[in-house]
Amino acid sequence: MPTDVTNLFPRANTLSLCGYKKVNHVQDLGKSGCSISLLVPWSLLTHIEINHSDVITQHTLQSLLRIAYNVHTLEIIDDRGI
Repeated sequence: MPTDVTNLFPRANTLSLCGYKKVNHVQDLGKSGCSISLLVPWSLLTHIEINHSDVITQHTLQSLLRIAYNVHTLEIIDDRGI
């Protein structure tokens, strides 16, 4: 029986992404039907935080922002100057 992820994570409002470009699967989040993406309560998200700008491509970020249509804050933390 399918479960609504907003029932699983009713207070989730932030998506925090971090990792390293060569060993992460952030790009999979933007893919329609991806199993990891199905566990994110997209309609509840109002804040996306990206730790290190090289963990996400411009195309993937664009896809995520289309899915997470309620996001009003995008925070990119990059202490390496990229």
